[in-house]
Amino acid sequence: MLVDSNSQRGSVVLRGIEIGLDTDIGRGFVIDCARFTEGLLPEDQIKSKYGLSDNAWARLADNAPLVRAVETEKTRRVRDGAAAREKAQWLFVQAPTVLGNILNDTTASPRHRIEAARELRQVATGGAESTPATGDRVIIRIDLTAGGGEVIEFDKALAIEPGSNKEAQEGDEPFDKGLQQSGDERQSGGGNPFIPAELRALPEAIEQQRMSGDTVSQWMQRCIDADIIRRPAGPHGREQTHCPGTRIATQHLFEAYAADCKQRGVRAVNYQEFGRACTQVFGLVQKCNAEFNHDEWGYQKGPVRRPHGYDVPTAEVWQERLDARLGIPGKNLQNRNKGEK
Repeated sequence: MLVDSNSQRGSVVLRGIEIGLDTDIGRGFVIDCARFTEGLLPEDQIKSKYGLSDNAWARLADNAPLVRAVETEKTRRVRDGAAAREKAQWLFVQAPTVLGNILNDTTASPRHRIEAARELRQVATGGAESTPATGDRVIIRIDLTAGGGEVIEFDKALAIEPGSNKEAQEGDEPFDKGLQQSGDERQSGGGNPFIPAELRALPEAIEQQRMSGDTVSQWMQRCIDADIIRRPAGPHGREQTHCPGTRIATQHLFEAYAADCKQRGVRAVNYQEFGRACTQVFGLVQKCNAEFNHDEWGYQKGPVRRPHGYDVPTAEVWQERLDARLGIPGKNLQNRNKGEK
């Protein structure tokens, strides 16, 4: 197979033609051989691509320049990460099949099936991988000084960053307010701007959106349905509850939320993130009435404190605010769709 055994660069015969290893075809053959040793290309594919017989393929091991070139290419691919990237890409091809099996498995939990659907949508639409890097910018410079003008320069970021479009913020109206989705809605996992509002207002779609929100939204929905907020049992074993339509301390709300997550076996968000979600639904934090610290016998201990809390609305108002956070259309459109059935 080796044509010139004394050559420093070496060559190989492919489809009956002598090809130097330093040519484009020769370098491509070396890269494919390196991929074969990494398990990325099958032997039959390389033989078919370059017209190699079984005997010619076996004799490649005696081509010393080729062996050295392949080893050098393997080292380069490891160092620049090409080998790891291509390996990861081949493995990632299996992800849609695995996610599809989870999505179609009726015995799997609804949460896992919903998460699989989200991941499949992310893969299908390209997700964040197709978004330009934040630091990438495009600069356009127009020189009009030859005609007595000035130099005009436009410097814009390729990626859309919050607050980057000042012109739109200062008065330009969005093309369709009905299709907009706030950052809070995206964070909560609700609201799909690509689904018409009429479809999102159907009862089945509303129920699905309410159950596909984050853990805070799901806890709020359960409180609305039960028309009560349940906290874990106190030191004397009695269940502690709060009714909507009252001001409740943030700590008490978080205790109820954390207990609900523990009971369902899901991970609760931290206290700060929970507070941000409450502010989105309930409004600004308020001062609650004074609370007295008591010991296990019921005697007062420690100073009186006024904790911070939220004005939790009645169940009906709470539902409207939670639906707004999830991007669910208002009652008018929902009622209209019910009347059309």
